[in-house]
Amino acid sequence: VTFGAIALLFLTLLRGEPPRRFKSYVVAFLLTVSCGAATEVAQAFVFRDPSILDVVRDALGAITALVGYATLVPGADARGRPWRLAGAVFACGGAAIMMAPLSLCLVAYAHRDLSFPTLLEGCSPLDRYFVSGRHADLKVVPSAGAAASACGRAFRVEFATAQYAGISIDEPYPDWRTAQTLIIDLRNPDEADLSLVLRVHDRAHNQQYEDRFNREFTLPAREHLEIAIPIAEIAHAPATRLMDLSQIAGIIVFRDRGLNPGKFEVERILLRR
Repeated sequence: VTFGAIALLFLTLLRGEPPRRFKSYVVAFLLTVSCGAATEVAQAFVFRDPSILDVVRDALGAITALVGYATLVPGADARGRPWRLAGAVFACGGAAIMMAPLSLCLVAYAHRDLSFPTLLEGCSPLDRYFVSGRHADLKVVPSAGAAASACGRAFRVEFATAQYAGISIDEPYPDWRTAQTLIIDLRNPDEADLSLVLRVHDRAHNQQYEDRFNREFTLPAREHLEIAIPIAEIAHAPATRLMDLSQIAGIIVFRDRGLNPGKFEVERILLRR
């Protein structure tokens, strides 16, 4: 959307009044894509990951805005009914593709809020939106045993030899002030015990170990483990302040010792009032 606006800005700077030549649209498009490519190159110098796919997205925004402007705006530059109709169809399709991620984002936030006080459960594809693997592959698998989740599914976290591999909820429901206990429901399907760490941090976290909640524990082989942690203990975990329970920003469960491949399953993570 941003690069669509940039493309229209370039078009106006090249020629502000109609009729505009086709060449003006081409130049505006090329200038916009060049800006998008330049931003990706610049990211390499600030320790971010350049992406060709992002340039393609920028190009889609630019061409959608330009085609839409040429065909849909009153007094537009496109001439002839077939051209205007084809351009309108293209612009509408491009706009739908551009808005799809935003629509998915809004639906995922709504699903997250409606699921509260459950913070994680593999019952819907939308449950994957805020979840990521840290040096690990995530799969939704059938859960087992009496502690199975409501829908009978669990997140399986499969890691190779990377240290600190695990599962991260990058943006859980943030307001935990009404909760009393955090519940973590885990299962170890392997033959070896796992040494894991639970980490919880808020938006003010300064990336220091002492400025968050950390709990080490062992997940026994072939066992299910339910961990219950008082919210008051989480609130008092930072060394120099109270954690802001209205702005919880992340939950991570990760392997902290050993480099052997392995896996564990997360049945659910929830709050109890």
